[in-house]
Amino acid sequence: MDISFDSGLLKFKDTSDGALSKKMLLSAAPYVKAIFVKNLEKAIGKKNKGKDRSTGELLSSVGISKARKSGDGYWDVKIGVTGVDSKGVRNGLKAGILEHGKSNQPARPFAKPTARQVKANAEKIMQDIFDSEMKNSGNT
Repeated sequence: MDISFDSGLLKFKDTSDGALSKKMLLSAAPYVKAIFVKNLEKAIGKKNKGKDRSTGELLSSVGISKARKSGDGYWDVKIGVTGVDSKGVRNGLKAGILEHGKSNQPARPFAKPTARQVKANAEKIMQDIFDSEMKNSGNT
């Protein structure tokens, strides 16, 4: 799963090592992850016909990637599920089925609502870091 923002904040040119971009992204990532986990928790077991059989493995697989430079030259951080569960089932597959459903299971979206919920606050967190860095470097 990938949550991205179409923000002017992310369109400025940073130093070649992306120090400021990384700092901004990694400052907002824990906030986004917390909301992602909360929404995933709500989606798991919701609207099941039978008993909830959740093991907690999907929730524990949620992580934050390292900051990386994308092909178009901008920095990004991904928040999502990784790995496989104890039965060898990819956590991404389970998350995809939750998000989009399948023929015998209704969709229980959590990633798309997360993106909508976090956008404004995540951008504010990043803007605050940007403003602070600009002020500290004398570029107010």
